[in-house]
Amino acid sequence: MKVDFQMDCITNKNQEYMVAITHLNMQEESKTVDCFLEDLENNTLLHETITPENTGVTLGAVELEKAYHIRIEEAENIYVGEVTAHKNAEKETVFLDTNIYISPAKRQAKVARITLEKAEVESQRAATNVKYQAYVGSYKEGAAQKSLFAAIELIRTKANGVVKRTDTGATVFDKNSDYHKYQFTAYYGSCNEPKEAEKWIEDFAYSHVIKKDCHLYDNSFISQTMSGVKVEAWNKEPDNGGYVVKYANMWLGYRTGSATVNLSQARLKASTNSKQGCNAFVYISTQSDDVTVDFGLICSPHSNGNWYPCYNIAGGENAGFKKFDDVIVTSTKNSSGEYLPNKDVTMQYTFDEKGNIFFTVNGKTYTIESSKTGIKKFDRSFLFMTSYVPILGESSKDKQTPDFRNDGYFRNVVWKNCKLGKTTPNVPFNYNSSNRSLYLEYNTDCCSTNHSGTTEVVNIFYDREYTE
Repeated sequence: MKVDFQMDCITNKNQEYMVAITHLNMQEESKTVDCFLEDLENNTLLHETITPENTGVTLGAVELEKAYHIRIEEAENIYVGEVTAHKNAEKETVFLDTNIYISPAKRQAKVARITLEKAEVESQRAATNVKYQAYVGSYKEGAAQKSLFAAIELIRTKANGVVKRTDTGATVFDKNSDYHKYQFTAYYGSCNEPKEAEKWIEDFAYSHVIKKDCHLYDNSFISQTMSGVKVEAWNKEPDNGGYVVKYANMWLGYRTGSATVNLSQARLKASTNSKQGCNAFVYISTQSDDVTVDFGLICSPHSNGNWYPCYNIAGGENAGFKKFDDVIVTSTKNSSGEYLPNKDVTMQYTFDEKGNIFFTVNGKTYTIESSKTGIKKFDRSFLFMTSYVPILGESSKDKQTPDFRNDGYFRNVVWKNCKLGKTTPNVPFNYNSSNRSLYLEYNTDCCSTNHSGTTEVVNIFYDREYTE
């Protein structure tokens, strides 16, 4: 009998330290495992149960430098041991010392093998020196991948399949389970209930949940709300990776918005995944109940690094995407493979009382007539957005697993002088403005922002690197 456990110390969104216990072969064993956190006098503090429907649990919070007992009971075996969470000040990480042994009372029982892997708090991120191998049955599917997401993509179209770490042989994805839980790219078990998957995202930053269909069910995000605005369903686009949106309610009466984006300070690098590229966007958007219209600029670093005007209509009879041929900004490619745009842009988005949309960038105006959108009134929101979106395919059948470790990035995107208005843009629309209803950083594993006065800087990155 083979039973492998992984035990880590991880941090939840309240910055509390939790002991995470993951059963790496639960689907094979099909039993329950009881996990207890105890004080040194064996008093139970917490109890969680690992099942085939939920193969990873967390116990805590635990205090740093304080010893606890962990007791794991499965079948005829009982494991008892001591754990202590320590902080590495130099690395600003936390690690878990463990000493787990089979209970003396059960020494005659059949001994299962227990594998404990250390991980550190910013840490549970599987390192870049780890590779992943996809299998269908006992046969390897393609070569080992340095990206977890790229390995999962190899079995996306298969009826069954698993992905394993090449160093430990531990299973980190299995198409027999509905939802798989990760922080960074370290695996914390599977579950079959959406509420368990959603709780994982709610509790832990830098987290992902990947469905058995090999697509993102959800990932963690940061939102700061004002005016009592709720984070609505429109933000649930986990396959789109890192993006940042600043949102204002349309009931404030605004019909026009403008901003300067200092593209000349940005750095854009293409994906190294030969099967999946990314497109960079900076744009402004408005919504009605049925239709959303985005208008802005697009750049593909897989072609020539040029920036073009574009719009996308989502919903309605004329839904679709259009890119114009005009080159607004060119770029220079440096020795590191980064595209460096050669100028800044000023954008203004306006819709009139008839529903016509006007987009002006660096003095040139583009129009979408109301007959195209079918909208007479935008009444939901005004959005300013930055994104770096994986190109996944057109149809749902062909849609790839997004690769959030493809080494590409869109960094140092500087937004300045953001304004809204009723006839002309004259009301500041900044991170801390009273007219801002929501600021959303989606997928905290691969995007971040910082703010100073009227300047906002966005970074989107799929090149996280760690060592174990």
